[in-house]
Amino acid sequence: MDNQLIIGDKFEDVILETIIGKGSSRPRVRPVEYFDSEIRVEFPVKLREENRIGTRFKADVKVSQKTREGKPFGPPYLVADVNTIQKCPKKIEYNSLLSQPTSS
Repeated sequence: MDNQLIIGDKFEDVILETIIGKGSSRPRVRPVEYFDSEIRVEFPVKLREENRIGTRFKADVKVSQKTREGKPFGPPYLVADVNTIQKCPKKIEYNSLLSQPTSS
């Protein structure tokens, strides 16, 4: 997707799914829609490891950026709010849940 990420922006009810990460044997999480599927998502290890690949979750996320010596370091990434993570039922209509930015 060609959406510009603004550090600090929050998005509600983003659909995420577990995947096998490129170059890694550990499960990773990616957004299903709205964001580029290659963006990194910070997500609890326990939930990634306890659920099979392809499991989908809904969570609020925030755009974050690491810094080094006060300057941006690496690409922006998403951080899932652990208090909002919910496992999605298998029959959910994912395309009907389009996430939109919320005010900070």
